[in-house]
Amino acid sequence: MSTSASRADRGGYLLWVILAGLLALLLAAFVYRQHRTEQLKIQAEQQEMADRAEAQRQQQLQEEEQRREEQAQLAAAEERRGALTASLKAIDEQMTLWEDAERVASTTGRIALSGPVTNLQTIRRDTAQLTVTTCLGPARDSLVKSMDATIEGFLTFMRNDLHMGEALSRGNFEDASKEMAAYRQLRGICESQDS
Repeated sequence: MSTSASRADRGGYLLWVILAGLLALLLAAFVYRQHRTEQLKIQAEQQEMADRAEAQRQQQLQEEEQRREEQAQLAAAEERRGALTASLKAIDEQMTLWEDAERVASTTGRIALSGPVTNLQTIRRDTAQLTVTTCLGPARDSLVKSMDATIEGFLTFMRNDLHMGEALSRGNFEDASKEMAAYRQLRGICESQDS
């Protein structure tokens, strides 16, 4: 009986060892699963943080690009305003010279007009060669046409064909007035567009 009792004790002991081993295995599997779940959760949180950081970085890059574009647009607008201001100043200087020279020519006798007309022609050539903004180009062209008509009027007056120089030149001076009015209107439009 002692052998069979010892066998039964050993069998019971072996059963307990197997049960304890299975329990340890289940416990190890449970702990591993918990650990693995925790690791996956940490990885997911890290990935989410990395995604958020990347989204913020992308948003900052977009904002920076937008700021650069806005600054470039502002710089371009400022450059256009500067070019327009310079063009207006240059054309206004020519107008001042022209008005002074035209005033002198208008008060000069027919016989002495060649000097003032030569001065008008020089101012006209300089005006035609002015580099101006695209907007101011049509205004400059009208101004040059007005100058051409004025010069032609003075030349007609100087020639005095059939002793009708004054009457014949009147049409040229009227054309000059119309072109000058067109110049002033176009200049005003151009100036107001970029204000």
